[in-house]
Amino acid sequence: MQVISKLIIFVLNKTNLNLDINISDTELIDKLRKWDIEAFYAVFEKYSSRLYSFALRYLKPKEAEAQGQDVFLKIRENRKNLKKESPLKSFLFTVSYHNICRFFRNKQLQGKLNDELFGKDFYCEYKRAG
Repeated sequence: MQVISKLIIFVLNKTNLNLDINISDTELIDKLRKWDIEAFYAVFEKYSSRLYSFALRYLKPKEAEAQGQDVFLKIRENRKNLKKESPLKSFLFTVSYHNICRFFRNKQLQGKLNDELFGKDFYCEYKRAG
């Protein structure tokens, strides 16, 4: 979450924000749809540590951090499609869950590709040597 954190800190240093992290998710969604940086920061403050803790159940710290960054990038990419009726928390944790599943799917595919390209014995020897 370092990249996102640095972005938020940079923006906060350049602007005078009146942040309210106790704002309702419905209001946050409404503001996020308009790309309100205060709302983005409020979501980050409200959910980043919980999302990171969730990801740490399945991933190593660096992987969990990268996964968290992806969640916040998804907010930006999909902000206009966010629905006021849907809980923001559900959206965030669903994105996180799918990112984690994608990570393991890619890892499994990478292992299969290595087996096909180099043979299982080569990959095992390479893994032991590295």
